[in-house]
Amino acid sequence: MTRADDCLQAEAAAELERLAACSQEPIRAPGAVQPYGALLAADPTSWIIVQVSENTFEVLGRQPDELLGSHLSVLVDVGTCGRLAAALAGPPGGAGDAVEVRIGSRKFETVVHLSSDGLAIMEFEPAEETTGDRSLAALHASTQRLLVTTTIDSLRTATVREIRALTGFDRVMMYRFHPDGHGEIVAENVADGLEAYLGLHFPASDVPLQARQLYVVHGSRAIATNEYRPAALLPRDNPRTGAPTDLSLADLRSVSQHHLQYMQNMGVAASMSLSMVHGGELIGMISCNHSSPRRVPYSLRRGCETVARQVTLQLRALEGMRELTHRLQLRPVRTRLAEQVADRDDDGGAALVAGYVTLLDLLDADGALVRLDGRIASAGVTPPGTEISALLERLDAGGVAVRSDALAIDRPDLAAVAPSVVGVVASPIGAGGDYVLWFRRAISQTVDWLGEQSSDNRATTLSPRNSFSSWRQTVTDRARPWSDVELREVDDLTRDLARLTAQAGVRRASASSALAASVASGLAETLDAKEAASRLARLVVPALAEWAVVTLVKDSDQARSRPDIHDVASWHVNPALRPAAERYAERRLESLNPDSFLRRALVTGELITRSDGAMEAIESILRPGQALDLLHELAPAAFSVVPLRGRTSVLGLLTLFNGAARGATTANELATALDIAARAGLALDNARLYRGQRLLAEGFQRSLLTEPQQSDHLEIVVRYVPAAEAAKVGGDWYDAFAQPDGATMLVIGDVVGHDTTAAAAMGQLRSLLRGIAVATGVGPAELLRQVDAAMATLGDPTIATAVVARLEQSVDERRRGAAHVTWSNAGHPDPMVISADGVVSRLAHDRPDMLLGVRADARRTESTVTLEQGTTLLFYTDGLVEHRARPVRDGMASLQDLLGQLHGLHLSALTDEILARMLLSQPEDDVALLAVRLRHRPTDRERESSR
Repeated sequence: MTRADDCLQAEAAAELERLAACSQEPIRAPGAVQPYGALLAADPTSWIIVQVSENTFEVLGRQPDELLGSHLSVLVDVGTCGRLAAALAGPPGGAGDAVEVRIGSRKFETVVHLSSDGLAIMEFEPAEETTGDRSLAALHASTQRLLVTTTIDSLRTATVREIRALTGFDRVMMYRFHPDGHGEIVAENVADGLEAYLGLHFPASDVPLQARQLYVVHGSRAIATNEYRPAALLPRDNPRTGAPTDLSLADLRSVSQHHLQYMQNMGVAASMSLSMVHGGELIGMISCNHSSPRRVPYSLRRGCETVARQVTLQLRALEGMRELTHRLQLRPVRTRLAEQVADRDDDGGAALVAGYVTLLDLLDADGALVRLDGRIASAGVTPPGTEISALLERLDAGGVAVRSDALAIDRPDLAAVAPSVVGVVASPIGAGGDYVLWFRRAISQTVDWLGEQSSDNRATTLSPRNSFSSWRQTVTDRARPWSDVELREVDDLTRDLARLTAQAGVRRASASSALAASVASGLAETLDAKEAASRLARLVVPALAEWAVVTLVKDSDQARSRPDIHDVASWHVNPALRPAAERYAERRLESLNPDSFLRRALVTGELITRSDGAMEAIESILRPGQALDLLHELAPAAFSVVPLRGRTSVLGLLTLFNGAARGATTANELATALDIAARAGLALDNARLYRGQRLLAEGFQRSLLTEPQQSDHLEIVVRYVPAAEAAKVGGDWYDAFAQPDGATMLVIGDVVGHDTTAAAAMGQLRSLLRGIAVATGVGPAELLRQVDAAMATLGDPTIATAVVARLEQSVDERRRGAAHVTWSNAGHPDPMVISADGVVSRLAHDRPDMLLGVRADARRTESTVTLEQGTTLLFYTDGLVEHRARPVRDGMASLQDLLGQLHGLHLSALTDEILARMLLSQPEDDVALLAVRLRHRPTDRERESSR
């Protein structure tokens, strides 16, 4: 480090101390004025003079005592009083036109303003006979010459030349203030023989904040001589407030003794400063110095203020044009960056650092880094990973943008965790924790100062510098500063990125919801656990990972502390690697150490995710063998183990793997994975419960149904399928039995309602119908009438549909293998008749009869039809032909068409194929089938001949 660097560090603390001291100086209310003019303060309503400067006799020819307490008219005539009152009522700010006032033989330029503490402040400056039209003409000529200047540097140079020509000062300089507050002399016009200051810098304390605030509201400041004796105000304080009078807008306001000493040390006897204000901010100054006393008349000062305002506007326009040109050069880069991100929903960060254009094309930096959706991507030279992590953590806590070319000075808290960072722009993208950063390394910079910036050049810490000779400093702890244009482009880019990431977030959320819904729908379509696992693996790839393995806990082991698990499904986005992923799933469990990630996730039920060192982490828990070899072939760079939690325990695991190209699973992907895992866990739990409860339901239902009695001339097949909803039993039943006379009774029925109540009612009704049929031997219609009557007598509220058919054979029918069937239908779907040659018809009445249990005297009809050998009768309940998406009539038509196609099948195969084709994968209602086919019974002679 150079001696200059040592001085800079020591001076930094001293500069802060000077700025703090300057902020306490009473420069707004010094209690005195410069003696080349006189000040009177009057009540603005009565115009009674309440305060005067002590030099009124020397300037105005009246003693202070003559004026205090008197009306203003004791000094000037009534007409002048009126003009001063009118000036006070004019535009605020103290920069109005001067009122020409004559007091005896003396002529004054008098300005009046209302102070913040309520006094009419009148300042009387002696007028010069040479001012007026000639000065106005010179000002006009100067402004015309400046208006045709077209570059920033030439305008600055022309301005100081014109101001020096107008005012006659030895030296005129233009300052520009830097963002850190220090100033730089960017233009100068100086008399021959004087030392040049162009290009030199000066500290912020040379024009402290309090003074800058005054320059914003008052366009100029003139000091006729640095050796004046201040003329105190009498009385010192404002009589109305008891506090020092506010002279912020007064041209004659006396200045700080520190500043007068500053002028003396600099060899300046007189000065004038002009404000350069833009957007309410002091961006620069025009400073005029003279080696001997020099007073600039009020009118000329106001003219120079006008020139300064015009030049400020011109400079800002030229700077704006230069910035606009730069922005127009950068805008296509920013637009292309946004387009690249829009095209890469999967990895917007990569699009910013590895696309056709990158973040380094937008800002000239050594490195850039972006964190989008938890993923970090970088380009160029960036700090070490540990510093990046710590820096992002601090930025997350603050949530604000950081722009610095000397981080150790501007943000020592951030420099403490990222010591290699010197220049940085860090801008948040929206409010979700995403950031974009650029880095610039430290460079060696040479700064020439207006006077040495060390304590050796000051009498005390608060004293002005003794010497203003150029002093060179080499700075090594700063980067190149970031320009306003660059920072505005950063702001625009982050707004673009925030909009794009928000839109992408909406799309991802929609995709996540769609994926979750797809998973839920896909898993809901099956109640087989292995099929559900296979579907899950395919559904999450590639949406959440490049490949996945699904692990299930065996049903019998779910309550054990170390349940038995098995990998049941896998899927890889790359078809060429699917066999390897499948073999890995087959081999990995037998190769795992006891304390594997799978076991930990299974026991704790918590998500486990690894990105850094993922391969090494898996290698550490796999024993040598085929699984380890396959792992190397698959090369995972990141993995996440997501528990599939059921209602009471973990039922399985979903392991997601990514390669190096895709990298770590994002926070959004993990959130989606957890959502999907919760749904999958519930689906697996439902499948497990369904398996157990369906067995229970089927067992209960079948316990109420008996196997049909078979006969020589009939083949009878029955089927029962419960509803998909676990433990949902119903009121569907079938029956086939013989009456005392040998006829076969065929019954199909459906009790209105579900669950155990309907099943119990079905059992009672079935027994009642069977008992009456066997005891009485009556036909179908009479049987239904007697059942209605019995239900009414017993007070049974059951309502049911039913078909009762009596199938019997005459001698002739028996000989030829035919039969006739008599049936009665109590509001049930019509049975189907399938002839041996495939013609399908319905056993239908002209008009349907009433349901069982509605009325005891309900009319019952019956019909008879002859069936030839090979004819099939199919009785069924409505669950076969009706569901939410299919009305019963459409279902019966579909069944009739299907039977025509299947008529040639054996009866058992026929019933199974009907169920397979007609039912949903998860039936909404239970289904009962009763199929009867007439078969030929051989005679004794036929049996004898066949031997």
